[in-house]
Amino acid sequence: MKYNPYYLFTLLALFSLQSCDEGDILDEVYISDTEYYTVKFAGHITGCDSWSDGYDVVLAAYNEESDYSVIQKQITNVSIKDGYVTLVLPNIPTDAKTIEFGIANRLRRRIATFESIAIDPAEMSTSDTIYFELQTPMNVGQFSTIQREVFDGANYNCSMCHGSNNGRANLDLSKENSYLNLVNVASSRIEGGIRVLPGNAIGSVLHDVLADGNPTGLRYDHSNILNDIHKRLIDDWIDHGAAE
Repeated sequence: MKYNPYYLFTLLALFSLQSCDEGDILDEVYISDTEYYTVKFAGHITGCDSWSDGYDVVLAAYNEESDYSVIQKQITNVSIKDGYVTLVLPNIPTDAKTIEFGIANRLRRRIATFESIAIDPAEMSTSDTIYFELQTPMNVGQFSTIQREVFDGANYNCSMCHGSNNGRANLDLSKENSYLNLVNVASSRIEGGIRVLPGNAIGSVLHDVLADGNPTGLRYDHSNILNDIHKRLIDDWIDHGAAE
């Protein structure tokens, strides 16, 4: 079939006019007037590669309404040179209230905060760049984080009952002794039980002690001590091999 070029030109012209009338063709470019901050982060860290799947060492921005970051950037071994990391996190929205160096899960939910700085809008009036530098070297490994957040954490402080001076159940969870008292160590209360069995959280006494329903049958129920996030953190550490 042969097409008449004048007929085709007429159809295209009519289609163009119709599109303009319906507003489908935009002749203006939208430019956002939203302001953003940039953070330049640096510090000496170790243990970044010890984390199990589902967790990231991150630099993240949070607002006051949520435990989920508004923006974050993962810190990987590629970012670290001779134990020193430098990282730039741009495009932080002005509704962010804190910049935090810590751990987030793959849903961007805050798991642990190692150090943080507050964003002061008054200080940002002359610059849109925030400088965040760790003052001391930091071990950010998974077990180190469990020690900091759980065993010694302000919300739990397990070492209060399981410390070097008054370790109940002969369990010392102080920083210097916790790993040696947990991994591949026989339970003093559960016959045949191992406190932490690397690669097998379900088979570890520590999992049972913290689980709902008190499956160990111990007199003291630990199931309500930790929140679900930190219970999962411990299980994931064990299943990942329980490395120090």
